[in-house]
Order: sequence, then structure tokens, then C-alpha cells
Amino acid sequence: MKKLRIFGRLILAIVLVLSPFSFDGFTLFSQATTTEEISDYQVWSGERVVETNVIVRPGGTLVIDKGAKITFSGLRLNLWVEGNLFVKGTVLKPVVIGCDKTISSFSLVPLPGSNVMIRNAEIKQGGTVAYLVQGSTVANAASYSAALQVYGGTVDMQNTTFKQSVYAVIVASNSATVRVNRSRFIENDFDVNAQAGNDFRYDWWEYADGPKQTCYEDSAAHYCTYDKISGGFDYSHPLSQASFRDPVLIIPGILGSWRVTGKSDLVLDPILGTFDGLIKTLEKNGYTMGVNLFAFPYEWRASNVVSAKLLATKIEDIKAMTNWPKVDIIAYSMGGLVAREYIETLGGGGNVDQLLTLGTPHNGSPKSYLTWDSGDFYDISPIRKFVANKIFQLEASENGYENTFQYIRKAPITSVRELLPTSSYLKDTDTGSVRSYPDLYPRNQFLENLNTADNEAQLVPVELTNIVGKMTKNETVDTVRVG
Repeated sequence: MKKLRIFGRLILAIVLVLSPFSFDGFTLFSQATTTEEISDYQVWSGERVVETNVIVRPGGTLVIDKGAKITFSGLRLNLWVEGNLFVKGTVLKPVVIGCDKTISSFSLVPLPGSNVMIRNAEIKQGGTVAYLVQGSTVANAASYSAALQVYGGTVDMQNTTFKQSVYAVIVASNSATVRVNRSRFIENDFDVNAQAGNDFRYDWWEYADGPKQTCYEDSAAHYCTYDKISGGFDYSHPLSQASFRDPVLIIPGILGSWRVTGKSDLVLDPILGTFDGLIKTLEKNGYTMGVNLFAFPYEWRASNVVSAKLLATKIEDIKAMTNWPKVDIIAYSMGGLVAREYIETLGGGGNVDQLLTLGTPHNGSPKSYLTWDSGDFYDISPIRKFVANKIFQLEASENGYENTFQYIRKAPITSVRELLPTSSYLKDTDTGSVRSYPDLYPRNQFLENLNTADNEAQLVPVELTNIVGKMTKNETVDTVRVG
């Protein structure tokens, strides 16, 4: 079998070098006699053996969940995609797609109109080559396919390893849009054939200086060819090693940024040092502030909509400084809403790989109503509550307001209103019944907009981890009694 694989690779190399093929006219082939159709929403998880062709129809969605292991068992099987294919691996739980034995083969085949998104996956032993031998003469070696054989649609792949495939990627249509970044090509017979307009930047090609070249020289000319790639696609900024690390950006919450005497820029929480431990931990694990670790202190009194626009500028600056396409975000409390506003309404999803939110009130915080309606800051920590109230009392006085209530309402401190819940949380003291939101409530249109289905769908390309603290009735405000 090893000799057959080597022979196939040799024949394919001869064909690619000597024959100017166009892949558009190739016919998809399969020896499977049946096809499974997916027309609705389906999730594959755990271990799954696929023994037939599969096609995701227009309007259908196939999700391959984190940690799944998909094994194709059969010769020349195809997963065709006319609708949506979302492979949602994570860094800790990647998805593995491959074959059960060497005589099996498969191709993932996006077709016109498809939408394919793959994150944190390993795709191995894909593709096939078909050749005809007549005696000792090779008559035809033109029919071959790749692990990813693109005939149309949009393909976006991040942190994916193509391994031990006959051919890793073929973009067989000029109308397709393919982006494969921060990924690896390892031990494939051939890696990529794609034309200009397709994006394969920031990838690992098994060599520190990019795809390997073989150079030839004779009496007439000196020329070089790439061993495993062909076409005019963009393969710039190659990785110098297979592993990589995204820059990390820390976003604080309300009361998390302040101006310090002698410094023109805002700084992270100099009063309580909330983020000192996090920064030290990241530094111990190889991050360096200003190199691949950054902070985004911002004017937390302003609307999160305004802060998100400033965040967009910050992320573009980080990308330019690090020469890297994506960042990971660690966002505390309201900072998670700033990050979501950036991703969901400003199109930032393509620039963020992971979003980690810590104690973010994604549906609002009832205790914010106490601040909005009375000017009093509530916190389970007596120290934080004391500090917050003192700060606002001083700011109210310095800005000419009689009390913190007037300061919050009239300045206004817009962020406080944008933390109000969008659920029913006000209980009438007289009747004991809970009012139905939004009747007799202060509306939070910022969160209402952020939590629409269309906006939340923009989070799909981002690996989102939401961490909450231990919640008990004694520590967490869930309703507020009002008269």
C-alpha cells in the first residue's frame, strides 16, 4: 500500500508539472450507492462512522461539535455542502476528521451557495488519485480529489491541520472564496492548488521559510518550482514553526479604567488592582505586555457603543503591530458587552479567535437598577461598594451635581442604563407580583439589540467561553422590590 501511495504521488507530480489543468470541469465521483441528505439542523458529536455520501442541502445546517471524531469508512466518500457546515472544535477539544483505514478516502466538497466554517480541527488521510495503467505505461492520471475540494461558496478555516492527505486543498472554482489561516500542512503528498484571491496566509508549510522549492538549472535557464503548491493564491507571512500564539487583549468592566496623575492615557484599575494577578499569570506563561499582551482601558461612563468603536481601532493597531490576523479577548463584566458589540454590530468576528467573558451580565444585572434608580452602588464586597460610592460622590460634586443620582441620570452615565436587565425583575411591594418587561420598566435597547438572533449569529466564528461565579440567593440580586 505504501508503494502504491508513492507511485500515485509520483504520477500526480508528473501530471501537475506537465499538464495545465483546470479543475472546473472535473466530475465528482464516488463508489457509495446511497446518500444521506441533511435539510434541517443536525449536530454530530462524539465518535461517528460515516459509511455513505452525505449532502447538506440549501437551508440545511450540519454542526460538528467540539471533540467529535468523524471517521469515513469507504472508498471515495464525499461530504457535499450546499447549505451550512460548521465545525466547532476548540483549542482543548479539536475535531478530528479522517479515515478508518488506508483503503478508505473522503473529500469535503463545498458547492456553490455553501457556507463552510471550520475551527480547531485535524483533517487527515483525505483525497484520492485515480490513474489507469496499461501494462507498464501510465495512460491517464488526471482524476484526483483533495481532502477539501472546493467547487463554490465561502470557506473560512482557522487553526486546522491538514495531514497525510493525497492532496490537502483544491479550489476548483474561480467563484469560490477560501480563507485558510493559522493552519498547518503536514505530510501531505501535495498541499494546495488555488488561484489568486484565495487567502492562505499565516500557515505552516513544514519549513521555517515557507513552502519548499526545488530549483533547476541548465544551459538555458535557472528556474524554481514549489514542491507542494501551485496557483497564484496568497501564502505570505508563513509561520516559522507549527505552533503559534494569538495576542491577548484584556478589557475591564465598569470602574475598571482610570486616569492617573502624570499619565495622559487611561490605565487599568490602579485603585484595587483587579487585573494584576491575571497579568502576572499570563506573563509567567510566556506573554509580554506590549508585545503579545495588551490592555484596553476605556471611558466606562460612555455608551458601550462608543467604546466598541474605540475597541475596533485598538484591535487594528494590535494586528498591525504584531503582524497577526486575530486576537484573543479576556473581558471582565461590562467589558464582555463591549467586546460583543464590536463583534456583533461592527463585524469584528473575523478578528477575534477566542472571547472569554468573566462575570459578564449578558442579559443585564438587576443590581444596576439600584444604581440607576437611586444612585447607590451595590456590591457583595463591602470594600468595592464603599469605593464605588465614594468615587461617584466625589465626581458628582466636582461636576456640579447635588448627588450621585443626578450625576448618573443627567451627565449621563450611559453605561449604567446599558447594564439594566431585559427580563422581568421588578416586584411590586403591594401585590408581590413581578412586572412583565418592558411594561413599567426602564428599557435597555442596547442589550435588546445585542441579544437579537441576527446579532448573536455573528458570534458563531468566535470560540466563546462564558465564566460565571458561584451564584446563590444570598449573593446575587435577581429581583428588586419597588413601590
